[in-house]
Amino acid sequence: MDLTASSVQQLVVHRIGNKLRDEILKLSNSESPVNEELSGLLLGGYLHGISSDKNEFHFHHETDLALNETRFYVGQYFSGKIDFLEASRRLATHLYENSLHPNIRQGDLLVILFEGISFNNRTQRALGIFKSEVLDNYLTVADENGSLSVIPSVGINPNLIDKGALILEHEDIVFALDRFGNKTKFWIDDFLKVKKSADAATCSKMLSFIAGKVAEAIQDPLQRQRYSESIATLCESNDQLDIATLADASRDFVEPEAYEATLSKAHRRFGLSDSENISANSTKISKSLTKRLSKLELRHGISLLLPEGINLSDVQVVEGPDNELIFTIRMRRQHER
Repeated sequence: MDLTASSVQQLVVHRIGNKLRDEILKLSNSESPVNEELSGLLLGGYLHGISSDKNEFHFHHETDLALNETRFYVGQYFSGKIDFLEASRRLATHLYENSLHPNIRQGDLLVILFEGISFNNRTQRALGIFKSEVLDNYLTVADENGSLSVIPSVGINPNLIDKGALILEHEDIVFALDRFGNKTKFWIDDFLKVKKSADAATCSKMLSFIAGKVAEAIQDPLQRQRYSESIATLCESNDQLDIATLADASRDFVEPEAYEATLSKAHRRFGLSDSENISANSTKISKSLTKRLSKLELRHGISLLLPEGINLSDVQVVEGPDNELIFTIRMRRQHER
């Protein structure tokens, strides 16, 4: 995304309370004026802060994408069916109706129209939606009658986004973040209703997570070693490793139910939908797994950390006199490739 020519065209502010606590929804009747100084703060703080690839999501809905309310209201504005103020009021009302968790704080909602954003070789507009829930303390130095004094004040810090979304005019891609998402999740799941996009970094982390969890579930150290070797072989023989190939390799070592439970946990953790074709660079996955899979749990709570180039061949445990445990461990060097 190129923001070089981006600008702020319109701004409106609403106050969103917690509906569960009977706090008010205060909708503005007009837009807020934007000068050059304010525009610079909004561009440098909100727009640059939200537009990172790691914040990329996509709209979804359980039955029909057209029923996604946030997407619908934004689409109404970009298609000219409603004006900017009305779009912002509908978005604010939709957010208020989803503010039903006791941990959701009252805050100010800034809806901003950005122009001049270049994305996918196309210059387009975008709606920014930012909710500020935490006010920062500031000190202002004032010059009065020849003396300097310090005055405390509070305000919104545009460089610290509590909840934010950037919705592009010609894309179903949403750049979103929620600083307090672990407590409520309503911003991502209920208000925006978006899922994490299957970018390369997220796919790589998810596949590495699945392989690591499968390895942990294999009790026998030799079987765990063989599983590690099978994943390493897959990574060496393929430029990309996809989730279907990983599933086939994993189900040879764990029960189908155990693998499905691990897969479901991974989907929840990384936010990728089940239907997506998830794949990643094999080299990155291999590097991520090298250290994790090199640690083998033997028996009786004893672990073995294998150095690079050494594999476990066999392990025998014998109980000796006086509660002794005698481990016989055989290892082999890997053939140089």
